[in-house]
Amino acid sequence: MQAIVIHRGRRDEYQVADALAEAGYEVTLVTSGYGTPAVKLIANLFKFHKLKKLAARRAKQNITVRSGLLNELVALFLQRILGEGFAHTFIVNRMTKAALREIGPQTALVVAYNYSAYEIFVDPRTFNTKKILFQCHPHPGLIEQIVRNGSRQGLFPLENGEKEFSYSKSVLSKLIAEPHVADHVICASTFTKSSLIYTGIGDASISVIPYGVSSAFSGPPSPPKKSRENGGQPLRVIFVGQFVYRKGILLIPKILEIISFPIEITFVGRGNRESSPEFLIKAPNAQVRTFWDISHDQLVKLYSESDVFLFPSFIEGFAHVILESMRAGCIPVVSSATCGPDVIENWIDGVTIAKQDPDDYAAALEKIYAECNIEAMSAAARQKATSYTWERFRSTFSERINSIRNGSIKSQSELNFKRYEDSQFHP
Repeated sequence: MQAIVIHRGRRDEYQVADALAEAGYEVTLVTSGYGTPAVKLIANLFKFHKLKKLAARRAKQNITVRSGLLNELVALFLQRILGEGFAHTFIVNRMTKAALREIGPQTALVVAYNYSAYEIFVDPRTFNTKKILFQCHPHPGLIEQIVRNGSRQGLFPLENGEKEFSYSKSVLSKLIAEPHVADHVICASTFTKSSLIYTGIGDASISVIPYGVSSAFSGPPSPPKKSRENGGQPLRVIFVGQFVYRKGILLIPKILEIISFPIEITFVGRGNRESSPEFLIKAPNAQVRTFWDISHDQLVKLYSESDVFLFPSFIEGFAHVILESMRAGCIPVVSSATCGPDVIENWIDGVTIAKQDPDDYAAALEKIYAECNIEAMSAAARQKATSYTWERFRSTFSERINSIRNGSIKSQSELNFKRYEDSQFHP
């Protein structure tokens, strides 16, 4: 049986394609910028940072790959000249055409990652094929609402790294409709599932399978996380992510204003350096360090040197950085709009904060500093993360796919689309 996977390669290094290959499917992966020697050479020669990240990812199993290097180069050019929306439309159209050429009598399954699924799911050639959406992000309609609300409050300009606002209305409407035209949706966190239910998807149509984390984040043994009983030693905190509104970056200065004990905070920025709010590196109540786009080894070292990973994000599909930091021995203090509720046991291996209130984050940090056994929580976080392997993810994914195909998990695409037409998100 053939399975077609449409995935541009970010986030999980083609784990879904590998899972299906391990389950016995003949997998055709439709992607772009796949990590061939030619792609790596061009990426390094012309210093295409985005292409270098794509080229570093390859499936582990022996699968058929349809990858358009020229398409990816054109998309990178369009992104620089005309913006993310034009680049997205171009690359998705090319990938959809490539995937449709692979459809045949033996095609039992089409799995598409969100933001690349709509066109192939509504094409008549896939009507008799099971269509599975892998939803990396929360529902884009909810993302738009949350970020637009922050912009209205004057907290952050919309153009500051929030790609949903670079799409045209017609493109965004297709992204919003994707989960409504799938037979089943698989996502990596309960929060993402709740965002889909909020927008009209039936509970039974959604499965949650948390991601894994690579053992490469284990790193060297952490420096001793000494007792705070004698006072004076700062709590070592790290934030890793883009400096954009949705990551909760603007809450951190407010948290630092409340804290009265000594604290060191390390910011590791990703992506557009121009989006960095300058006031973050001038926080008066903390010793501050800032790094940008560092290597993997440098990141693991910074994780292992830190006591706490602070991540007050407003909305995440999962947030790999949480499991990464835990694998390196950080205690996560994160919002509930992440994978936190799925992977953290409160006050055992981390803390999940239910409300986006700086006082709640400050109180959690103070309790860790003054009352908790940091060594024990760090060890528990590391142990918890080791249980979330990519092998576990792939095994669970293939089992879920088999349940969907044999009918023990029902498909509800018609009902979901009716709910979509009746919802506030229908254009």
